[in-house]
Amino acid sequence: MICLDLETAPFRNADILTNERILAIAIAKRESENSIDIKSWLLEEDSDEGEYKLLEKFNNDLTPEPLVVIGYGIRDYDIPLLAIKMKRYDPEITSVKERMPKVKKLWHIINLLERAVHIDLMTRFRFELKTSGFDELLDYKEFFSLPLKRIKHPPPQGKTLGEYMYELWKERPEEVRTLVESHVHDMLLITEYWSLKIRKSSSKYSV
Repeated sequence: MICLDLETAPFRNADILTNERILAIAIAKRESENSIDIKSWLLEEDSDEGEYKLLEKFNNDLTPEPLVVIGYGIRDYDIPLLAIKMKRYDPEITSVKERMPKVKKLWHIINLLERAVHIDLMTRFRFELKTSGFDELLDYKEFFSLPLKRIKHPPPQGKTLGEYMYELWKERPEEVRTLVESHVHDMLLITEYWSLKIRKSSSKYSV
């Protein structure tokens, strides 16, 4: 099981799942009782070639392939966006092969999309905890005891969030890495806590 998060730069709301660049990718998985393994990949160049290289690095490190992928909003955004990118860089499409002759099928990402189970807790938390977003979830009182990093998206300061994140990536890319890594770390801990709570609640009613 891994926790997945992407940081992207859709400059307008209309660009969501249409015209955004992936800036960073991170995954987290439980290694042991006291250890969480976190990996992240940063965009190095704002171009299709740069984005493909980012996805290729992510793909090459995605072993063993996860059976379960968890996250916050991944079914609405991260997973569909990765599926769109797999078509954008699909060498079986003639126009793609002509434009980028060195692209290859990124099978580990494709298998993550098509074979893994995707668990998105965003809607569940919105209804059960009445939280409206991930940043608000970090401040939920029941999670105070968890060792969360609690790094939130910075205020966009009069820009769209996509514009602000793009500028942050250009000027201070390591802050983008820190943000995406903290999100997968915190979401993994919250998911583990919530799953244990559900199991304990269910055991009360078992015969």
